[in-house]
Amino acid sequence: MLAGLQAEVDPFLVEWDYGGYEGRTTWDIRSELGYNWSAFTHGVIRGEAPGETVEEVAARASRVLTRVLPAMVEGDVALIAHGSCAF
Repeated sequence: MLAGLQAEVDPFLVEWDYGGYEGRTTWDIRSELGYNWSAFTHGVIRGEAPGETVEEVAARASRVLTRVLPAMVEGDVALIAHGSCAF
């Protein structure tokens, strides 16, 4: 129990698979490509993992939200994750 919350791991609530850009900073990718790259607008490249499109990430997030909607009738729901740094 963390911060009074009952934790439950959801396999769909995981970070974006950046494919060939996995483990690299946005700054490094932009420096290499020579333009203001963003995963949201330019996507990712294949690497050891195929990577995900923004639509695939959105579909996973939608499944999470659909699953927690019934619990929201009973009370509050906290979804905890982290995002990437865009600078």
